[in-house]
This record gives sequence, C-alpha cells and structure tokens, in this order.
Amino acid sequence: MVREEWAVQSRKEVLWQLANELLSAFSLEDSKMHDIFLNASEITSIRFLKLFTYYNNGIPQLIDI
Repeated sequence: MVREEWAVQSRKEVLWQLANELLSAFSLEDSKMHDIFLNASEITSIRFLKLFTYYNNGIPQLIDI
C-alpha cells in the first residue's frame, strides 16, 4: 500500500471508531456518562443540551440518506 493510501485508510479507521463511540454514547440513557464525554471540561450543561438536540434533530436526515 502506498503511503498516502495508508494514511487515508488510517484516517477512515479513526473516523469510524469515533462514529461508533458517539453512537454508543448517544444510545445511553445518560450520554454524559460515556467515557468520551466524562473528562470534557469544556462541555457545559448548555453545550451538552445543544449537542444532544442537534443529534436528535439529525437522525431523520441520516435515515433519509
């Protein structure tokens, strides 16, 4: 595999890992308790609310795709 192809494949794998972690987090009853959010001090209650609202609003769009 050429170096650029390896780099692209590596990024895809990391992106899919993140997508799976986010899916796991949003599937929890209290998503804030998922490891990916636990130490995120910059995410306040208001930002969590916005994040989860955007996620819930985006689900129908994802289903359409």
